[in-house]
Amino acid sequence: TVADGLYSQIGMNDSVLDEDESYGFYHKEVIAGSGMATYYFDKIYNATPSVSLFPTYGDYIHILGYVFYDEEITTADIGVSGTVLRQHIQDHEYADWLFADSVDKNRKQGYQEQTIYADELLDLETFGSTHDWFTTWLNYTLKDVDAYEELENIPPIYEVEASDLTSSSDIEISNSLYIAEGDVSSVRSAYTDAVNADSKLMLFRFAATDYYTEEISHFFENGKEVDCNGYVAQETVFLDFDIISLTFYKNGVSTVIPVVSDPQDVVSDITSPNIPDETDWSWVKRLVMMIAVLVLIVVCWKPLLMVIEAVMGLFRNASVDIQNLMKDRGKRK
Repeated sequence: TVADGLYSQIGMNDSVLDEDESYGFYHKEVIAGSGMATYYFDKIYNATPSVSLFPTYGDYIHILGYVFYDEEITTADIGVSGTVLRQHIQDHEYADWLFADSVDKNRKQGYQEQTIYADELLDLETFGSTHDWFTTWLNYTLKDVDAYEELENIPPIYEVEASDLTSSSDIEISNSLYIAEGDVSSVRSAYTDAVNADSKLMLFRFAATDYYTEEISHFFENGKEVDCNGYVAQETVFLDFDIISLTFYKNGVSTVIPVVSDPQDVVSDITSPNIPDETDWSWVKRLVMMIAVLVLIVVCWKPLLMVIEAVMGLFRNASVDIQNLMKDRGKRK
């Protein structure tokens, strides 16, 4: 019911909506606790956050661009396929309100041309390589951010071999080829078609973009809070993507071959955050890691105190020796 209600509001500016007669949501989390809690409200759409002491606010969504519904949202691995998302964009004729006003850091919005070199290997920055160790550790233990895996020396153009697809695990193939798990079946099919046509299947890797997703904590129906699971997500898409030409070099001579192809909209799958359910044990991992760190601090505390005491003892001895030396010099005078 809530999904249907939100779906009917797609494309409508929230200035013409009334939270007492329609649907809304926001994300809420505690940023300070004890007796009087302070909250942070984010991704607010057609709803007035509950009052708290000195609340802070994040993004307001003024026009709802996308709504998707699934019966099994509580399994924490439900997403929206790139095909469905792309069709939604096309059905709404690429309206401006479907897209954010900004793009990833160091990325240009709008039309652009890029030259990709086949022998120029790519290194992908991860959370751990762009944040200090303490922030990385906190996010890894508390928010389950996979911050430590570095992706280096990735060829932008890669020929798919039969050995790349021998594993029965889509996850393993996804990780080894750097493609979405949802794309594995289509890559298998494309490889079979290429072999049958005595051709080669090439992967073209041209971008790595940020992905944001966050659980929605409060949904509203006609101004009243209702019990629902859901999340918001944001990703970068590439519209009218086209390979214009390929340049081949041989014996010092370059040959440019124009490429005739239909422009494509490159839209990745939407995946959910870790919405806890009965089978979600990630909190145990984080708890164990935090306990291990505390134990390490406790174990090392006494030796650390001994070292500090020893160093301070040296300073005290040095001070006493200097004082005695000065006294001795005074007697000699």
